[in-house]
Amino acid sequence: MRTKKVGPQAPKGAPRPPQPFFDPEDTDVLLVDAMNAFWRVANALAPEMEGGGVRTDIAFLALKHIIMARKICGGECDILIVFEGGRSIRKKIDPEYKAHRSRGDDEAFQELAQEVYRQVRIFKEIIHHSGWGIVTPEEGYEADDGIYTLAKKLYEKDLNVTVLSNDKDLYGCMRPLDYGNLAVPTDPFVGLLRPRKAGSIKFVDSKLLHKTLGLWPDQIANWKALAGDPSDGYKGVPGVGEKTAAKWLANHRTLLCLLEAIQKGVVRGKRGHATQESFKDGTIERCFELARLRECKYHIAGGDPSYVSLVQSLKDYEMKTMLVPGNLSHLTLG
Repeated sequence: MRTKKVGPQAPKGAPRPPQPFFDPEDTDVLLVDAMNAFWRVANALAPEMEGGGVRTDIAFLALKHIIMARKICGGECDILIVFEGGRSIRKKIDPEYKAHRSRGDDEAFQELAQEVYRQVRIFKEIIHHSGWGIVTPEEGYEADDGIYTLAKKLYEKDLNVTVLSNDKDLYGCMRPLDYGNLAVPTDPFVGLLRPRKAGSIKFVDSKLLHKTLGLWPDQIANWKALAGDPSDGYKGVPGVGEKTAAKWLANHRTLLCLLEAIQKGVVRGKRGHATQESFKDGTIERCFELARLRECKYHIAGGDPSYVSLVQSLKDYEMKTMLVPGNLSHLTLG
């Protein structure tokens, strides 16, 4: 039986920001969105670290973020690192999906991309010795789909799951879907750890999501169908942003109910008209299919935990701060 941990209390009368319902320290499994971690680090690169004449800064900082996340999750949870499954089937829905990310004519970006994928190999060598599992979804599916599938299966087995990513798509994998029948905080959960610019990490569960955005996890694909997602390269309804989309869905719950409200004149004006036209021309349906998370098959490659090999790899790449006990203990599964 899990027990609810009580954190420090705010002074009496002091305003308190919305708090999550669950405690991340109760996490059983931490799922890591690998390339989200790598690109987040690469795009806000810290000063380089050199290891035997080879750069290791991106791999080092990605490991550092995962260690920080594991500490937040109680320090003893299992870890699965989820990578991409090859070319996304979403490209068939929209050839321009994520096309802006390739930046084919940007030489500096291409050099950075090569460096990122070279350091992914270093990262995989280290986590192999750590004993962490590497998850690869089947061809055509993204890391988000793999995380969604794993989170759903683990949650159904009464396990607490936390996902490390700042990808808003993954709000859709959080559980429970709503709190209508939630009895106690010892029920299982799927939460999200979102890294922030200042280097801190914020834990979000579905109750906190609802308090801040007015949405439940099963509304996220609808939300993005209306507002679009510039980070994935697709636009939603002209003139409708995230706040308007969230407000509409908070009031009308689903896209179908929203359409009925527009047809009845409950939702009016230019945005209402643009939304009706976007239903007619297929924009909303296309965006929904790009946004929705899919269940998929996946392969898990188990690591080969070896303390000696782990320490040697960290020494080879001169990741000296990883060798201090407070970090090294979180790089192993023990």
